[in-house]
Amino acid sequence: MYWDLATGKSLASNPYEFNDEIYYDGEFKSQEVFEKEYPFDVRKDGVNDRDNEYNGGHPYYSASTLPGIGSGSNKNLPYIACQFMYWEIVWKEAMKSKHGDIILVDLVNYEQAKGLTSETQANVIPSSTKKSLSFSPPTVMNTEKIIPPYKGIYSVHYKASNGKWAHSDIEYRQLSLEYHDDSKTGSGNGPHNVHYFHLSSWQNRQAVDPEKLQFLINEVDKKFTGQTIIVNCEFGGGRTGVFIEAREMYRATVKAKSTKWFFSSSDDPIQEYTKELRKKRSKMIDSFPQYEFLHIWAARMWAMTARDNINAKPGPAGNPSGQGRHPPKP
Repeated sequence: MYWDLATGKSLASNPYEFNDEIYYDGEFKSQEVFEKEYPFDVRKDGVNDRDNEYNGGHPYYSASTLPGIGSGSNKNLPYIACQFMYWEIVWKEAMKSKHGDIILVDLVNYEQAKGLTSETQANVIPSSTKKSLSFSPPTVMNTEKIIPPYKGIYSVHYKASNGKWAHSDIEYRQLSLEYHDDSKTGSGNGPHNVHYFHLSSWQNRQAVDPEKLQFLINEVDKKFTGQTIIVNCEFGGGRTGVFIEAREMYRATVKAKSTKWFFSSSDDPIQEYTKELRKKRSKMIDSFPQYEFLHIWAARMWAMTARDNINAKPGPAGNPSGQGRHPPKP
């Protein structure tokens, strides 16, 4: 069941187009069966009619908290996947975080997304040329009446950026985020540091250059101290899902110096993890090229792990520790 959290009313159906390209096993005979099994866990729409307006700070979004590999329960949900990126989500996570800094991975190809949204990167992310942006609460059209429950103003400020990287379509910006609320409940607090990463060239519903993805994951991990990672693309499903699964595979194999994950399922561990993600967000990994890419990525992880194990120490009887095992087929 889908709910409009602003009104508490149920929605008749998921407004997203059903895509059965990847559901090759025939498990779901209809969109209705699919949506009943795999709902979104968060849906919010505070300004969704022609009489209201917003400036980008509090628009419609859908977001889901997602598990990592081996999370096993809802107690460990290291990711938030969301449709585009809105500072309300980032702020709420910052308020809960015990680690201080927030990591935001933006996978929107803003050039390609022109037909889907009026938002541009310059409208939502401050830069060296436009160092501060503010987002005020939504108001009733042609009035200054604020639409409840919104009341505060989010301010985002540019602090620094990366130097020249090998991949020019990947960038990093260090930002700070503040929230100001002049109501009786207080004046807000902050600032919170935000580590913003953006891969600009990734096309919707397509695979990505593995070298670029590896570089991005490595840079994100340099800033990672245990906090939730917020990942977004146009719909928060395809590219977002690929990044999350690819990073989790990397951490479960190469970073852990172990091949155990490859044998963690009697069938396909990628399929198993994809199903776990879809239990929280129904359209994760929304095209065959992306699903195929994850298997190619898994073979890459196998090769990297086996190489590191061979270089690290000998196995029984002098054989390399990874010898005798076979990687998953791409």
